[in-house]
Amino acid sequence: MKQLIALLILAVAAPAWAVTASHWVHTNEADFKPGTFHNVVATNLGDLKLSRGVKTLLEQDPKIGAVYALAEAPDGTIYAGTGPQGVLLQIKGDKVSTVTELEDGVSIFSLLVDPQGRVLIGTGGSKGRIYRIDKPGDKPQVVFDVDGVQYVWAIEQTPDGNLYAATGPEGQLFEIKPDGSHSVILDSDENNLLSLASDGKDTLYVGTDPDGLVFRVNRKTHESFVLYDAAESEVGALTLDAKGNLFVGTAEASEQPPAEEAAAKEQVGRPEGGGGGVPIQAEPPTEPQPPPSVPNPNPGQPDPIPKKFVILPADIKHPRDAGDGGDEPATSPNHRATPAIQTRNHRALRPSPTRRPPRPNRASIPSAPASHAPRATRSIRSIPTASSPRSSASRCSSSPSSSTKARCWLPPAVKVWSTR
Repeated sequence: MKQLIALLILAVAAPAWAVTASHWVHTNEADFKPGTFHNVVATNLGDLKLSRGVKTLLEQDPKIGAVYALAEAPDGTIYAGTGPQGVLLQIKGDKVSTVTELEDGVSIFSLLVDPQGRVLIGTGGSKGRIYRIDKPGDKPQVVFDVDGVQYVWAIEQTPDGNLYAATGPEGQLFEIKPDGSHSVILDSDENNLLSLASDGKDTLYVGTDPDGLVFRVNRKTHESFVLYDAAESEVGALTLDAKGNLFVGTAEASEQPPAEEAAAKEQVGRPEGGGGGVPIQAEPPTEPQPPPSVPNPNPGQPDPIPKKFVILPADIKHPRDAGDGGDEPATSPNHRATPAIQTRNHRALRPSPTRRPPRPNRASIPSAPASHAPRATRSIRSIPTASSPRSSASRCSSSPSSSTKARCWLPPAVKVWSTR
């Protein structure tokens, strides 16, 4: 009996062993795209939430790159202005059809349906115009065309039938009469007037670019002033409620996406486990220290002698300073020789630690023979070119052919006195 029960259990459990469980996780919106949604929507974080029913009325069309404007007619028809080929669509129920095609390179930026059901189309591109379609099937007629206007960003109509067009790139607000005449009622310093709203009476509100201003304009007196200065650069939408409150939609144009958006593009979906770890406190890096100064290539050596100064050898006294009146200059044993410094202008700078004794008067010098009488005394200084032994003395020998001149051999860098 026990064996039979074991066989029955084994037979029941055997089919379960052939089934394997699979597990997968959807982390972003793209993971849900292949599936079919029933009253739910997938968020960019990979979550499914309840939503209203969403139905796509028009798939991608090669002539339509963007939908810029929507307007509703009194009969419930929805008109859609597209670009860049100026295709005007109408939607009735779930059916989408083409009303008209303007021309290539034209975008429909603004739409308005007047109380008579006529459709007004504001365009932009190479030329900014306003077209009007009186009834379905009619061709568009030009009702506004002014030189210098490249964009018609918004159209508004007042109860008296006047049209008001916010244009660019000159930042002008035009008033268009029912007879087709037009005039400028606001000429601002802005590039574009992007949005327009009316209180149904005499006041208009205009949103601008690039300073993000909201003007309040009296269409009768043409007086205007800035009502609001937004922090953003563009005021792209304006509307008034039944209580007179003005709602302003702003935007900021940026060529580069913010850092948060760039990080979100890199990380797809929501990470597992919620938030990340604890942030680590880090000190900002310090500025680098300047490089050390270059060391002296020859440390410990004295500074070189300036090339502008030359030190001459020891001083040699004049013969008349010696007591014996010999031919060779003699130095006193008590008088120490003082070097002379030769400068660039050949003047001697002589430091004198001890004062030399005064020279005797010329009258006290013993008289000499007429042939050897001292006629003139000179001091000759020469810059040394090579060292010479101190023992070499100046020698002067009398020439046998001349008794008034002396021939002297001069060692370098010494002072000598000669007589003629």
